[in-house]
Amino acid sequence: MERDYGNKTFWINMLEDKDKVILNKERILSLNRKNFNEPANGLNNLKKLSFSMGMGVVVKRTKVKKQPCDERIGEPLFDSNIESVLYPFEAVAILGISDNGKYYHIAGVSTVGYALCCDIAVTSSRNLWEYYLRPDKFYIVLNDDIKTPFGLPKLYMGTRIPLDKEGFFMIPAVEGAGVLAVEKIRPVFTEGFNYGYLEYTLENVISQAFSCIGGNYGWGGDFGGRDCSLFICDIMKTFGIIIGRNVENQLKSGVSRIDISNMQREGKELLIKKLPVGTVLSFKGHTAMYIGCVGGRPYIIHSLARYMGSSGKTENVMKVLVTDIDIRRVKNGYSFIESFTDAVLFS
Repeated sequence: MERDYGNKTFWINMLEDKDKVILNKERILSLNRKNFNEPANGLNNLKKLSFSMGMGVVVKRTKVKKQPCDERIGEPLFDSNIESVLYPFEAVAILGISDNGKYYHIAGVSTVGYALCCDIAVTSSRNLWEYYLRPDKFYIVLNDDIKTPFGLPKLYMGTRIPLDKEGFFMIPAVEGAGVLAVEKIRPVFTEGFNYGYLEYTLENVISQAFSCIGGNYGWGGDFGGRDCSLFICDIMKTFGIIIGRNVENQLKSGVSRIDISNMQREGKELLIKKLPVGTVLSFKGHTAMYIGCVGGRPYIIHSLARYMGSSGKTENVMKVLVTDIDIRRVKNGYSFIESFTDAVLFS
């Protein structure tokens, strides 16, 4: 029977102790405290952060840019001005406004940059803002393909929807001169939502990674997609784990890290085979998640733009997919297994 490497069930069936909780709530909180204090994270020092203009809540998915301009910079598919994206319901600190009055200078939990003013609702209520930052009750979105209930913005995996005391969705909206208005909507229960965070089990890790299979690659979150590091970020969000936004910062975000940069190919492969499923493998500019072995060969799932085909020709894939670790990089022709420098463990 032909193996369906793109089917999560294929990989889940190979797991041992797939339902075992690997990271409990206390360990995740401890990990988050460490990650939240990383200098690269926008709200890393919340108590000391100077809110020059105020506090805001994101009302719809919006790009975070390095410079406050509309023009794209660089290749058509790789706008180097994009830093990241923010999802609806995220709390941000508003540090300033651009000279043209079109962009706020913002700091989010894991990113700093410029976002369109029309996508950010401003509030003077610290209590309300902090509830969006750390809600007591909420639903987490498990995939991008859910049917969005009436009244909600487009939702993406990792989006957290706060609930009020009566259990209503607290939908942020822009009212008047950019002020936050909260619309309350009774939850409509469909597949793709979970009350609170998922438990960190191997089965759930695989399920969340494969919920994005075939999804668009988008540099920095462009074109409604995900780049390699945003893919990892959003998986971890469903478990309530805060990690760095880019590859370099994610190296510091796990429970532990193994430097494999000086290992030969054979040694790397032997080590990877012993690592737990869900380990994040990285080299400069790319990151992927280890999902298991087939026929003694390790496989990864990642959001990939392109790779070098067997003929030496560039193959543009621009999606989330499963590959082995022998595919080659366009930049230098080296295989991924030769290039991996770090393994970041979350167990």
